Amino acid sequence: MAMGSIGRQTAQETDIEGGVSENCYRPADLVRWAKMPFWTCEELACVTLGFEPAPIFKATDQQQQSDRATMQKILDRIDQAQRAQEMGYLLRQIKPIIALNWLQALDEPFPPKLLEVAANLPTFDNLSEVPAESAHYNGVVSRLAALEAVASSPKDIANQSSQTRVISTLRKIILIMAVDKYRYDPDKTRNTAPRSIQDAAAKIELTISDDAVRSHLEQAGEEHWLGPFD
Repeated sequence: MAMGSIGRQTAQETDIEGGVSENCYRPADLVRWAKMPFWTCEELACVTLGFEPAPIFKATDQQQQSDRATMQKILDRIDQAQRAQEMGYLLRQIKPIIALNWLQALDEPFPPKLLEVAANLPTFDNLSEVPAESAHYNGVVSRLAALEAVASSPKDIANQSSQTRVISTLRKIILIMAVDKYRYDPDKTRNTAPRSIQDAAAKIELTISDDAVRSHLEQAGEEHWLGPFD
């Protein structure tokens, strides 16, 4: 990637936008960026090197090259992140905590404040993690209550029967994969499979507790397990 090629503007365009100061390398608001739902590669590069992305993107070539060493570090990190996306290590929309863990694994420097904030944020991957006072949460609860109230009609009972069969089939599939891939043994009270499945989920940026995995596997075993087998 050529230096100064990330979203630059001409001097005339910059003036129309209200002007960008000669120094485009402004300190990043680390707390704000750590709380963002996701980063782009360009934002990742700038923020993890301690700079606000927008002033750099809007700067002219001359402004970007006022600190050639810093600009090159930003471009190198953009290239590094884009290659990681190609390999599947990072998604197109990069969660801050994933980006920071990735950089940490590579022993690449970044402001510690980013990880301090990002590591303590709720994930919101399920409703139990959403604050109860959330308007969205309350709306979902209200809709669920309304659905439950009408679930006693004959049509709904038939639908529930169909859904039960689908759930039973899915549990059978889960049980087969757990036994074959993770050596899950329903006859044993202690299994490493739930934790292994939780770890596998984390590798593709999905969140599930080992307790939830264990519960579903136990239900699947109760329904479908015919062992032990020699």
